[in-house]
Amino acid sequence: MTAQVLSRPKVLLAGEGETSKMLSHTFTKKVDAAETNGDWVMVEVTDVAGFGAPLHTHPWYEVFYILEGELELQVGNRKVQATAGSTLYVPENCAHDFTIVSPSVRFLVMIPAYAEAFYRETSEKITSLPPNAEVFQEICIKHGVQLIQK
Repeated sequence: MTAQVLSRPKVLLAGEGETSKMLSHTFTKKVDAAETNGDWVMVEVTDVAGFGAPLHTHPWYEVFYILEGELELQVGNRKVQATAGSTLYVPENCAHDFTIVSPSVRFLVMIPAYAEAFYRETSEKITSLPPNAEVFQEICIKHGVQLIQK
């Protein structure tokens, strides 16, 4: 096995990184696609109780790692409570949702680099809550995101 040496090491402390808003979430980019040869991106997400994401699918995987707080997640038919230290892998096209059940939450999300376009476009075009349903649906269709009615 050959050891890999990072040519551009990067250290970001809590709260550091490029920040954007997507719906109610604050995203802080921790690892950019350029740093992973275009493979993946990692963002830190913060939000408060009651917010989350509706039941949906998309053609990319997601990995969640809970740093602080608690999420209630549904992945497929399984419901779980995820607290600090929990890791959750959501495969491609798997129905999932989450709700923040603690006063606030902070977690990391890792996604393939190509999926970042959905989050970027949503944050640029949806600037107030509740979101304009027509605009949000157009963005979802463009990126292969399907919202599922419960």
